[in-house]
Amino acid sequence: MHLSYRTQHFLIKTQENYSYYFYLTKNQEIRYHLYNEVGVLVKSENLTTEMVIDFSATIDAKNQLHLICITKQGNMLYYIGSDSHWKHKFITKLDIKSNIYRYLFLLVLNDYTHIFCMKTNLLNSMVSSIEHLYWNEQGIDKSTITTYLTGKYPSPYKVDIDSMNNLHIVYKVFYRNNHQLYYSKFSAFNKKWNNAELISNLEEDHSHSAILIDKKDNLHLIWCTIEKNNFTLKYKNKSNIIHHKSRWSNPKTLSSKNTNNLSPILLQEGHFLKVLSKQGNTINEIISEDYGINWTAISRNKSYKTDHPSLIRYSTNHEYERNNYKVQYVYGEILDDAITIFGTKLMPTKPINNINIKSHVSSPIAKEDSSPSLEEQDQTTVTGSCDTSEELLNTADTDEAKNDASHENLYDRVITKGEIVDFEVLLDHIEEHITRLVGELEKLEEVRMVLEEKNTNPSNMPSFTNYFSSKELLRNKFEEMNHHISVLNAEKTVLQDELSYLQEKFSLFENKLDEYKNEQATLQEEATKYVEENFSFISRIKNLFR
Repeated sequence: MHLSYRTQHFLIKTQENYSYYFYLTKNQEIRYHLYNEVGVLVKSENLTTEMVIDFSATIDAKNQLHLICITKQGNMLYYIGSDSHWKHKFITKLDIKSNIYRYLFLLVLNDYTHIFCMKTNLLNSMVSSIEHLYWNEQGIDKSTITTYLTGKYPSPYKVDIDSMNNLHIVYKVFYRNNHQLYYSKFSAFNKKWNNAELISNLEEDHSHSAILIDKKDNLHLIWCTIEKNNFTLKYKNKSNIIHHKSRWSNPKTLSSKNTNNLSPILLQEGHFLKVLSKQGNTINEIISEDYGINWTAISRNKSYKTDHPSLIRYSTNHEYERNNYKVQYVYGEILDDAITIFGTKLMPTKPINNINIKSHVSSPIAKEDSSPSLEEQDQTTVTGSCDTSEELLNTADTDEAKNDASHENLYDRVITKGEIVDFEVLLDHIEEHITRLVGELEKLEEVRMVLEEKNTNPSNMPSFTNYFSSKELLRNKFEEMNHHISVLNAEKTVLQDELSYLQEKFSLFENKLDEYKNEQATLQEEATKYVEENFSFISRIKNLFR
């Protein structure tokens, strides 16, 4: 029996801004941590007591958590619920003695539940199939998306969904001595997968693919190619994928030589697209403001350093995140009861004027990545510090009025040693927040300077010299085009002459063919007459001997 154990991390945000973190323990049991709206761990318990081979989790629009798993005994179990209210049911029994089942992927949208899984037969481990199981209240269906050569080291497929509920998948195939990327689409209308499409260059070896369908229905693909024993990031997109004439763009190289970036992921934050990739224990970041047309790499000294980088599957039902983000995976660091997310703020804290300091500061607060999102930073830059100061003053005036009404003088009250410690902890978190905020602002400033440099490049500024040089360039280009047209016209004349010759030859051939047909008809008539005459002569001889 073969068990495909691997580390898995799932982070799910609820409508109430609570977060569930699911993972496999050392005993291969599914366990989850529950964090409240300010990132404080409030609960931790096991969901299963059986040894689990693989699992996947997500959340639906009704705020229900869904989890699918395969146990050591081959049972596929389905869990639904939240916190302490879980229900589960048996789906099917899998033949784990003959097959390897891995890369479970669960997707719940509207009335449909989709389950994906890779199946590999142990008798031929180089060949695998991707299975698709889906159902709603009316019935259940199953299909095999594809059967293909995975090569020696299989890798996960990547799935996403567009606004019309069509499914899109990209997977890696061993083909012609290299690994290639294939794409396929599942129509929500006729419930069928179309034929697979090769989307990579046959002359290169490809790996570590990731896809993302943004909120404008553009499909973005990022992957790695091997160039001079180093991994290089490549990117292409397919705009407006709900249109039947949508086409792939030409590939772009996003990383410089010898950077060796691995396992890239894509996410959308407001109107920004981000590519995060791993380079050792460093998470690098590349940003696009125009949906993938241009990309700007953040300098390495602004990258995220971590000793324990983890790739985390992320799902959310939080209203703000659903409206402003499109995320499937994030990079983070998971230490004990603290989770830090890199490159985006997906575990926001409550506004500070709503936090009860006595109830929250004294508790061990989990460390989080409090760096603001790029969209929030843009808003801060536009509004300026005056609005922020005015808001703080208004808050202070409100607090002062409340204090006056209750006749409480804070300066006359004795502050305990425990409260001093609590405020020191709070100040530490405020300093950490400010440090990360400054880092994000420096990144934005760097992006702004790069864009300004492009826009204010002297080579782009109009001048008389540039004008005359451009005019000369256009004249040369025009002459070159005239030369090409003359060459093409000459070739056209030659081809027309050849065509006339071939047409004349074809006419002669047809005439010759007609002559042969006439001769054949004459010969057939003569042969018929000969047979008839001989037959009548033989008949007369036979009559003489009767």
